[in-house]
Amino acid sequence: MALIVDASALYAQADADEPCHDAVARILTTERQALITSELAMAEADFLILRRLGLDAELGRELCGPSG
Repeated sequence: MALIVDASALYAQADADEPCHDAVARILTTERQALITSELAMAEADFLILRRLGLDAELGRELCGPSG
């Protein structure tokens, strides 16, 4: 079974002030099932993160870490 990840989950992972940040971060970092998302969800989350949180919080850093 796989877990489908939408833009809201990706955004919550990046924004520590989001009410569900801790829960989403825990799920995305510990989930043993495949995580599936779409290019559209990635693009939407990237836009929101850049617009609301700025360049330092870009999506790639949240998903891949500083060396990603």
